[in-house]
Amino acid sequence: DTLNVVVHYPLSETEAQSSHSMVILSDAVWTVLPESNALHKLPLNESEALEVYEVCEKPTSIAHHEGRLAIGCSGDGRIALVDTVTLAIDTFIDLPAGSSPSAILHDNTNNQWWCVDSATGRLGGFTWEADPSEVTWYDIGSDLKGLSQHSDGTLLMPEFRSQGTGLIHTW
Repeated sequence: DTLNVVVHYPLSETEAQSSHSMVILSDAVWTVLPESNALHKLPLNESEALEVYEVCEKPTSIAHHEGRLAIGCSGDGRIALVDTVTLAIDTFIDLPAGSSPSAILHDNTNNQWWCVDSATGRLGGFTWEADPSEVTWYDIGSDLKGLSQHSDGTLLMPEFRSQGTGLIHTW
């Protein structure tokens, strides 16, 4: 007789997060396409049509939390904050000159939004409820592209071209 057994640590109560170019909500798939400078809403109901909303120049990443989307716009160096109910842009967060946000996510543990600026190698944090234009910046590394969060709250940021070291920064 043979018995396969899988042993692992208990599952975490907090789900891991990562930056994406799409999110799936209950009614649709939302995605950003840099080529179209738009946010696309593909309804899961086949009888509904695709909806396209111009949002910013070269949207690269999208994150969702409680009816809100945050979209990193690498072409114009800002973050668009969109309400999924009204489909209106609440505001734009203008980042420092030369910024290129490449990844964004929401931290469920402390209601914080995080973004990675690949041009400057910095990690930015802001809250939607406070003045979202007040981004706190942390110098991390260079050529950062991705952003994910471990279930313990640690942020992980890989370097896109790490000169063979495969460097992943943690915060």
